Amino acid sequence: SNPDSALNLLDSGFTFITKPEASPLQLVNYYTNKSLVFRELNNKDQELKILFEAKAIALEYPYLPYLEALVNLNLANYYNFYYQPDFAKFYAEAANQFFQKNNEYREYAESLFELSNVYLTKENYLKTIYLLQEAIADTRLRNDTFSLVRALSDLSYSLNAVGQYQKG
Repeated sequence: SNPDSALNLLDSGFTFITKPEASPLQLVNYYTNKSLVFRELNNKDQELKILFEAKAIALEYPYLPYLEALVNLNLANYYNFYYQPDFAKFYAEAANQFFQKNNEYREYAESLFELSNVYLTKENYLKTIYLLQEAIADTRLRNDTFSLVRALSDLSYSLNAVGQYQKG
């Protein structure tokens, strides 16, 4: 509720994770969390700059593709938030492809939602419906109840928005 205080806490915590024993995941999480604080401060330029700093860190570790996929998911969210679906689509698809092939259920569910937002913004409702069917059919998601519920809830939200849009 107080983004200035959150930014101060993040920056003071950064001194702890910049030690040599800090993991690349901790660094990427720091930058992605910091970008969300800048969103709350309505500073979209700084938010994007921070996300690209996270991307640069992720690219330093090509043997950890999870990091790049995580940043791509955050970049898709950024571009979706600011109604730039053409940019969001690239990052959402890249994240979705990684999380779909790997056993990252929760991130896979989130990537389905980001993709559905892209298709919703671009008024491609059939693709949104396809993503819902994909989530229902995916046995890995069905084995992780939380992720399945998340995916179905988020996708049904998108489909409901489609219905509201078409009625309005």
